[in-house]
Amino acid sequence: MPMQDSLNFIREMRTNRDFRRSIYRLKNAEAVQSLLVSNGYHFTHDEFEDSYCKLLLKCQEAEQAEELMQILTWYQMLLNVSPI
Repeated sequence: MPMQDSLNFIREMRTNRDFRRSIYRLKNAEAVQSLLVSNGYHFTHDEFEDSYCKLLLKCQEAEQAEELMQILTWYQMLLNVSPI
């Protein structure tokens, strides 16, 4: 399920430091997409944004929202997509 994949990806970015570092070291969108697929993550940019919005609504503290915003910003920059 692509929506669930994007939710799982965001959660892994938030909780798995080694995974997050491996993603941050990548230099281009193709490398990111390849790593995502090899880790079982299959989702579109729209599905990623939907997941981001869903998780943002559940944030109870500003720090949680900031953490999500950092992941979103990184994702948009590296994949060269327009902000929400």
